[in-house]
Amino acid sequence: MSNVAHTTRPFRRDDSSLQSLGEAGWAWPGMTQWVAAWVLFLLLSASWVVPRAAASVAIEHVRVGFAGKFKVGATTPIEVDLSGGKRPVRGQLSVSTTDSDGYANVTESPYDPVEILPEQQQTAALMVQLGKVPCQFTVDLQLDSGRLIRQPFRDQQRTQGVLTHQQLVVAVGSDIGCAQALRQMPQGTDIVLAALRDATELPREWQAYDGVDLVVLTMGHSAAGSGQTILNMEPQRAAALAQWVALGGRLLISAGAHGADIIERGGALASLVPGTYEGTRALAEGSSVEKFSHAVAPLVAAGSAPSQPLPLVTILGNISGRVELAADARGDHQPLVIRAPHGLGQVVFVGFDLDAPLVAQWRDRPRLVVQLLGMLLGRGESDSRERPLQRVSHAGYQDLAGQLRGALDQFRGVRVIPFSLIVAGAVVCIGLSSFGDYLLLKHVFRRMQGTWLTFPLWVLGFGTLAYVAALSWKGDQLRVRQIDLVDLDLQHEWVRGTTWAHVFSPKTSELDLSIRPLLSFPAQSASDGALISWLGLVGRGFGGLDSPAAMEILAHPYRLEQGRRGGNSWQQTVQQFPLRVWSSRAVQGKWWHQGLPASPKAKGQEAAGASWSTLRRDDERSASPSSRGELQGQFRNPLPVPLEDIRLMYGRWLYRPSGTAATLAPGEQMDVAKQMRGQLLDWALTRRRPLTGSTKSLVDVPTPWDIKSQDVPRIVEMIQFHEAAGGRHYTELSNCGLHALDLSDHLGLGRAILCGRVTQPAVALRNADKPLTDVADVRDETWVFYRVVFPVAPK
Repeated sequence: MSNVAHTTRPFRRDDSSLQSLGEAGWAWPGMTQWVAAWVLFLLLSASWVVPRAAASVAIEHVRVGFAGKFKVGATTPIEVDLSGGKRPVRGQLSVSTTDSDGYANVTESPYDPVEILPEQQQTAALMVQLGKVPCQFTVDLQLDSGRLIRQPFRDQQRTQGVLTHQQLVVAVGSDIGCAQALRQMPQGTDIVLAALRDATELPREWQAYDGVDLVVLTMGHSAAGSGQTILNMEPQRAAALAQWVALGGRLLISAGAHGADIIERGGALASLVPGTYEGTRALAEGSSVEKFSHAVAPLVAAGSAPSQPLPLVTILGNISGRVELAADARGDHQPLVIRAPHGLGQVVFVGFDLDAPLVAQWRDRPRLVVQLLGMLLGRGESDSRERPLQRVSHAGYQDLAGQLRGALDQFRGVRVIPFSLIVAGAVVCIGLSSFGDYLLLKHVFRRMQGTWLTFPLWVLGFGTLAYVAALSWKGDQLRVRQIDLVDLDLQHEWVRGTTWAHVFSPKTSELDLSIRPLLSFPAQSASDGALISWLGLVGRGFGGLDSPAAMEILAHPYRLEQGRRGGNSWQQTVQQFPLRVWSSRAVQGKWWHQGLPASPKAKGQEAAGASWSTLRRDDERSASPSSRGELQGQFRNPLPVPLEDIRLMYGRWLYRPSGTAATLAPGEQMDVAKQMRGQLLDWALTRRRPLTGSTKSLVDVPTPWDIKSQDVPRIVEMIQFHEAAGGRHYTELSNCGLHALDLSDHLGLGRAILCGRVTQPAVALRNADKPLTDVADVRDETWVFYRVVFPVAPK
């Protein structure tokens, strides 16, 4: 009892039990705390001293897109300025963001680690897809020492997301009044301007131009101005710009007095000039410029000397393109504006300086710039305000890319369970498991306590029935629907491939996706690559890229790995791409190769490098109404596979084989005048037909475009030649999302395009280096289209 009494008075300092307890029980915990404190102090000191002794690396600045402008859903360059410390270090740079569906992803380049030198600044770049606006992402630098440097980016004041229905123009060099000109563009044009100070802000990889619609290069009037910066452009940046144009980009060059410098220095920029240099002379007269610009004020007042010197003009010869504007005075012919194809893209060459003092002070210079930009930006049909779209508002998309996506999302053997059936099943389940269970136990078994057994059986039974029903409707197989579109430019020997694929998964899974072109090439290319990424829905519809930001889905982030794998081969793969049970996701692939595919030598060809065409155009003034158009000569199939359902397009005409056979074997030749018949191109694209009920005369009207159609070949045909069919005036849909694939303008620039289909896939979609599905199982779900661009010589 005495011990108990002592324990109830623990606060008495003279208590012997308490003293013994302090001596025996408190001494050892105190020592443990001191030892733990010293260990913690040493660990903190090591973590503080070692990294800073090794390197004080920091992320100084992050730049997005072009002068802060980026197009949502497109590949965007993100540049990160890094500062080095006391010793060299290595690290892995990555960018974490979300896609348009709200899934987190990380973009990194494991093949190209960042090397940071001591006491120096270095810039590293990644090509990232930003799925929503406003722009939000996180930059991570993982050093080899284990230290992680992280910096979130939420600078909304210096960044602007360009929506998919808008066009992005990047202007480099001196100011030519692009901002004033864009305000005078026709109604319905929605354009965002990104003005760069000099060429050092241009990217080093051509994929970074994915979201750019037009690049404007202005050399500048002064020899010490921005023209020198462009002329001294880093070779890698110039090569990236030239490759982007060759693969479908659009470029405007204002050369002026620097034309000789561009051509004589050679390099990538010289290859973009559509002619040979013949000299530099002053502008002969200004009336042609005024007429071209629809100007009100004269460039040079009649009967008076100009207040400023006339601008110098670079004269080109052997022009490969069309002269849109020329000045003629006293026998001096000066081509001023030349529009020419370059590979699969276009170049507009302006021979005089748009910032020359005489032109800069001209009140109507914005009108001139509007005409120049309009050549490359199309008809300004990007904005839905151009015309009311009553039918489109019910379709859920405003772009042909959205219609194509909807058509691809219809899988064979996979049916959507009607909502009414789901409601009816829920009502039956609730009724039977409650009221039915009560009647069964009350009047049949007469044991109400049996509900502890019957109710779980009801739930288990209905759950099993729902699973079996869903399995019969949705299936249990992985399914893929895929479209391959391959373009070949024979003149510059570029091959461009585009793939769209929708993958349906019967279970929750993660895929490691990559694409592999199946065409064989005889030699290693100076530039090739293949990349795959997520594909967002174009437009403002539900889940679209232009709609408000979606909630981030709580899932493990998937990775997009990019970089060069030896030489000039660029690769991008998707690792751990998430798929929910009984759901589908869309991906897109792009690949390119400089050099034509290997093709068997046709009978009669002396060498593999023999010309693939002898196409030439007739003189329009001598063409008779009975002729089959303005195209003559022969062409061959340069592909290693037979082309089916072939059509040849040039100018305003479309030619089909006159016989029943519409297949062209590899290397086989066809004569346009003898073996093909022509019809007007816009009539063929719009499926014009006789007007029913007309008795006085034959009247043809176009077949209305069905915005809810799921005819994949028809949709792809319209994407390829949307402008030639009338653009939005015909389809009531824009083509902003896939504008680079529209080759309508090439038909009027001395190019003939052979279109056809093949049965063999052009691209293999792979999962962890294995075919995603067996090709024989999805052949009916794959469409493969080819386009071959032939140069046409004047007669």
